[in-house]
Amino acid sequence: MTYRYGPDDVAFDNGRFATERTFVSFDGTTAWGERSRLPFRVVSSDWQESDQVLAGIITDFGAPARPVAFGGRGTFDGVMLGAFRSPRVEGRFAGESLRAFDTLWGNGAGQIVFENRYINVTGGRVRFGDSEITAEGRFSTGYPRDDGGEELDARFRVVRRDVDSLRHAFGIDDYPVSGFLSGDFHLTGQYEHPVGFGGMTIEDGKAYSEPFQRATAAVRFDGAGTWLDNVVMTKGTGTVTGVAFVGWNSTYSFNATGRRVPVEQIAGLNWPRGAADRPAPSSRLPAAAPFASPAMTSSDFRERPPHRR
Repeated sequence: MTYRYGPDDVAFDNGRFATERTFVSFDGTTAWGERSRLPFRVVSSDWQESDQVLAGIITDFGAPARPVAFGGRGTFDGVMLGAFRSPRVEGRFAGESLRAFDTLWGNGAGQIVFENRYINVTGGRVRFGDSEITAEGRFSTGYPRDDGGEELDARFRVVRRDVDSLRHAFGIDDYPVSGFLSGDFHLTGQYEHPVGFGGMTIEDGKAYSEPFQRATAAVRFDGAGTWLDNVVMTKGTGTVTGVAFVGWNSTYSFNATGRRVPVEQIAGLNWPRGAADRPAPSSRLPAAAPFASPAMTSSDFRERPPHRR
């Protein structure tokens, strides 16, 4: 690095520093750490290590910062503005094999602004296989926040993301639902207890070991868990309708009514061939229990009599 002292500022040229997994180049000017403009580029083979390095540098300049549990590799091209103690960082992020909340999200990119320990994202997009998640909004770089502020306020669009990985990210692995989820969501509040709303579709799914082709629902997040309203599930030539609640404390409850669902396509019944060739049943299934000890009851189970000529 070369530098020049002026009457009001210090100018840097060809600044560089490197660790085993992080390379940073920078130049620009600073008015003794107060009014700064420092364009820079970060190349990382491990974002977790790079974040620890950058958090340490920011802390050394008088703005305590905690590393974020965030992995992967990629680049960031941006500029640091303002005082070193309370910097504003703007730029474009691009990464591969991105990992957070113990979940692999894929490859992503977006414009970000870092200020007051928040990251504001515009045009955020992450792809994994044939799935895609887009995001716009504000995310805290750590939680819980010392100032008591909300941790996120963001909108998401999800296209065919596997439900298993989302369950793991939210800490509800025991919830027995899988498939490919698409939907739009607006979440605010706390990462682990969000509040918000949205709508979703699950395709090629399975719930409690029972396969289904498609399910749709309106979604409400109330801090304690997620409400699924107006659920409509398609199975064979029949439908299942109802409501459900999934709690972040690993509990659930639901009420469901099935109509014209072919008996031979209900995995849980698994009747002999002759008995399964009957017309579709109608039933109501209320349930409420922890994931570890599921319980449900069936009432008003009806079969239509076979058609007689």
